[in-house]
Amino acid sequence: MKSDPVSVAPQIIDEASEWFIAMREPTASLDQRAAFVDWLRRSPVHMRVYLEIVELWGDAADLDPEFESTLEATIHASQARDNVVPLRDYGDTSLVDRSDRTPRHRPHPSLAWRVAASVLVTIGIAVAAGVWWNAMRGTLYATDIGEQKTFVLDDGSVAKLDARSRLRVRMSAASRQVELVEGQALFEVTKNPRRPFIVHSGTTSVRAVGTAFDVDRTSRATVVTVVEGRVEVRSRTDDEPDGVVATADRHSVVLVAGERVSVAPASGEINRVTQADTAGATTSTQRELVFSGEPLASVVEKFNRYTRRTIVLSDPALADLRINAVFRSTNPESLLLFLGRIDGIEIQRTAAEIRISKKVPQS
Repeated sequence: MKSDPVSVAPQIIDEASEWFIAMREPTASLDQRAAFVDWLRRSPVHMRVYLEIVELWGDAADLDPEFESTLEATIHASQARDNVVPLRDYGDTSLVDRSDRTPRHRPHPSLAWRVAASVLVTIGIAVAAGVWWNAMRGTLYATDIGEQKTFVLDDGSVAKLDARSRLRVRMSAASRQVELVEGQALFEVTKNPRRPFIVHSGTTSVRAVGTAFDVDRTSRATVVTVVEGRVEVRSRTDDEPDGVVATADRHSVVLVAGERVSVAPASGEINRVTQADTAGATTSTQRELVFSGEPLASVVEKFNRYTRRTIVLSDPALADLRINAVFRSTNPESLLLFLGRIDGIEIQRTAAEIRISKKVPQS
């Protein structure tokens, strides 16, 4: 039995419009796509309204072919299970029939006007104003060398950025996507089970609902430390596509408060879970840098967030030298004094940089 299209709640039309836009985004992750499919399955009305939007916007509805086939299967299954009236005969074609743009079914005029208006309100004016592109790319939060800032995100979550860090944040009705482009950030996440909070750091993603955790991204690893609650850490290799689903026997682990893990950026290998001093995870916001067996290469990289005269590790043989010490981030000279006391290490200073190398034996 057909339902009256005019009776569709405006909220559903708005949600369908948001999903229509989000699924056009090339970087949409598998988590987002899974949430979208879940939204479709939640109600036959969701399915009908979304298909009306696809019908109205034709070419604009092109999807990634692999996801398109998954979505078609979901639509067929839902139509059979939920008695959703199909808007077209999909047969063996894709969601949008590219050989014939004439709709096989005319949407109800009132609903057609409302969904078109909803999508236009969401993207039309924004496109004209140049806001649409920025919305798709997300909001950028950044700190300069030696600078630390605390940002309150649109959902009420808090991001505390360490020096020389950048975050790009995209909020949608389905999820909260954060990319740690560089640096370190401590997140205090507002709880919302229906909108997972996902932080991406290269090939690593950290999924949380309501918790507090720290993510530190360097060239050698992404380190995740859980301060409160629990998070799921997933990873992929460099040659795997964004959003690849991690399984228990591949690159996935659940951390609870007081645990830490590091992930290699290229291989996606997750090192064994270790116990962490949760207070230590927040020391960078107090201008302290605490190193417990960290390689010198990572120590140097972190100090470079606080000094305009770049510290260069010129001898690769020193990269894995383990450092156990506490420094003031406002005093890079303290690191150099510490290293100067180690036999075999030489510090050379120029106006542009500070070079750390092995001493050349005297002949």
